[in-house]
Amino acid sequence: RAALNDYRVPPVAAFQYQLQLSPTHAITFTNMVRALPPVTSTWNFGDGSPPFSAGSAQLPVQHTYPYAGNYTVTLTATNRYGTDVVSQNVAMWVKFFYLPLVLK
Repeated sequence: RAALNDYRVPPVAAFQYQLQLSPTHAITFTNMVRALPPVTSTWNFGDGSPPFSAGSAQLPVQHTYPYAGNYTVTLTATNRYGTDVVSQNVAMWVKFFYLPLVLK
């Protein structure tokens, strides 16, 4: 009979993101990988910046984009039993706030 920790389960990559209401084009990504440790996570933010390896930490990661636009973000999760990759399209748009003009 196999022990509970003997299951050879590859990781399941998943993440969520939250747009920041700021002119800096910053987004916070939350790593939601499910896997038996140790697991390494690598982010590709889709803007030409080098991939970011978060190692085994599953802490939120903030990335600032150079321009507004559509980006494909990819998270790769790897443990000793395999690799899983998930991608999501992220739309980063500039929002303008208009204040009403009051005339006398």
